[in-house]
Amino acid sequence: MKPIVKKWLKTTEMAVLLGMSPISLTRRAKNKDGYLVKGEHYNQLGDNNSPFYWHVEKTLEAFENWGAPVAGGAK
Repeated sequence: MKPIVKKWLKTTEMAVLLGMSPISLTRRAKNKDGYLVKGEHYNQLGDNNSPFYWHVEKTLEAFENWGAPVAGGAK
């Protein structure tokens, strides 16, 4: 039997995987700088006080590529 692997995690659990504080992770989502996209990397069900849920694979990938050069970017 395969172990159950969560696809979505709450902020505190995702922050541990990334080695950062939950507050820092949430701030990066609220920056709206294009790295973390609502609906792709995270979701927030309900109002602005509702917890964030993070897509594990996509969020890890975003942090692995954080600051990576963009094709056609500045030289």
